[in-house]
Amino acid sequence: MEFPAQRRQRNADRDTRFTRKIGHAFIDELNAILAYTYQSTMLSPFLPGVARTWQEIAETEMHHYEHWGVLLRELGANPLPNTAIRIPPITVNAENATAVATRLLKQNIEEERSARDTYAALSESAPAREIAELLLSASRDENTHAETLSAELARLERS
Repeated sequence: MEFPAQRRQRNADRDTRFTRKIGHAFIDELNAILAYTYQSTMLSPFLPGVARTWQEIAETEMHHYEHWGVLLRELGANPLPNTAIRIPPITVNAENATAVATRLLKQNIEEERSARDTYAALSESAPAREIAELLLSASRDENTHAETLSAELARLERS
C-alpha cells in the first residue's frame, strides 16, 4: 500500500526530473542556435544555400528556446542557463568548404534526430496536456529540420 506522503514524494521526484530535462533542452536549444548561426556565418561565402538553411533552422530553435524558458519559469525553475559554449571552431576555405559542410550536416542531422526523440519521450511524462502538445510540436519541428538537412546533404553530395 502506498501512503499519500509517499505518492507526493514520488510525484515531486518525477516533476523534478521532468523540469531538469526541460532545463537541459533549454541549454541544448541555445547551443543549437549558436552552432547554426556560427556555421552559417563561416560557410556563407562558399555555400550560401546551406548557410541560409542553417539560419532558418536557428530561427525555429529560437522559438523552442523561448518556449522552454517560459515553461521552466512556469514549473518554478529559473530559466537562466548555466552553460558554456560548446562549439568547436571551424576552419574553412574554398578548397574544404564542401567537406566541412558535409561533416557538419551529418552531425546536425544526428543532433536533430536526437532532439526529436527526446521531445517525443518527454511528451509522455509531461505534467499537462498542453505541455505534451508543445513537446510533440517541437519533436515534429526537429524531424523537419533533420529532413531539411538531409536534403541539403544529398544536394551537396550530388554536386
